[in-house]
Formats: sequence, structure tokens, C-alpha cells
Amino acid sequence: MLIGGRRSDLFISALFLSKSSKPIMEKRRRARINQSLVQLKALILHALHADVSRHSKLEKAEILEMTVKHLRSVQRAQAAGESRTKTHNRKQIRK
Repeated sequence: MLIGGRRSDLFISALFLSKSSKPIMEKRRRARINQSLVQLKALILHALHADVSRHSKLEKAEILEMTVKHLRSVQRAQAAGESRTKTHNRKQIRK
């Protein structure tokens, strides 16, 4: 134990600092999320060849929905390409 209750003073100071840093950490987390959404919006609009001026006010949910839809179509296209490649390879082997 420290003289004059210094241990409890240190505990209270540490508790205060951890509580006061939570809003700052939350603000930084939100800023990171928002920055990533801005980048995602630019990437998805470019990938879809969409007019950026028409989509200047997309909501966060819309950006995420567009991205999911696009990624699913890319996956389907890749799967279709892989199955065509396998079919082509089988035909080559039979010749």
C-alpha cells in the first residue's frame, strides 16, 4: 500500500483515463469505417461503370448491397469460366 492512499488515487486516475478514451476510440473507429466506405463506393462505381455524379449520395447500406451483388456476380462468372475450362480440357484430352 502506498502512503496517503496514493494507490486508490492512481486507480481512479486510470479508470478516468480509460473511460475518457472510449469516445475517442469510437470516433476513430467510425472514421476508419467511413473512410473504407468512401473507398468502397469509388471502387464499386468504377467496377460497375456507373456515373459517379448520379450516385453521389449513396447510403452506406446501398454501397454494401451493391458490393455484395457485384461480388456474387464475379463469383458466378468465375465458376462458369472454371467449368468451361474443365470441359475444354476434357475435350482436348479425348482428341
